[in-house]
Amino acid sequence: MASSIPRGLPWLIADSGLSTLLAVPNIRSNSTLGTYIDIPTLLWQNLWFTTRLYVVYSPTTPSLTAIDDLGYRSLEAYRASAELIGVIGFHRPLVSPNIFSANSTGVNFRLVGFSEDRNSSVEEERNLYRHLTSDVTDQNYLVVTRPDAVHDMFVSSPQVLIDAGVFAGF
Repeated sequence: MASSIPRGLPWLIADSGLSTLLAVPNIRSNSTLGTYIDIPTLLWQNLWFTTRLYVVYSPTTPSLTAIDDLGYRSLEAYRASAELIGVIGFHRPLVSPNIFSANSTGVNFRLVGFSEDRNSSVEEERNLYRHLTSDVTDQNYLVVTRPDAVHDMFVSSPQVLIDAGVFAGF
């Protein structure tokens, strides 16, 4: 769920430079933590809980207070984050193809895409699933299609995912 897309696969948010534009203004450094990314709470809420239109919040979006009080937002090590999201000057991780390919019992891997995820599209997630599994039938690629199916739906609406069978059989 809410996957980052590895190097070698197209990913608009990284390939367009948007991840760099979002990360760079939030780089901080101190002697205790070193260099890190500190995404402000309002931006964090906007990144993970708005729809593909960028302006509509999922109805179950946690409040700014809840985001901070429940520890959803955290400081992120700069180098690890920069590599993960493809900040210019860093390479996203390379993930070998077919690492979850089928065995005698089938594909033992499930990937979930969210129809309203503004950070990785359903198509980008499908490409990732096929890269990791070599399964072109998309047997264990599940797309949650709802108006509130945003990037962090697993935080805002976990019961919906349970009811949709996202975790069934695992």
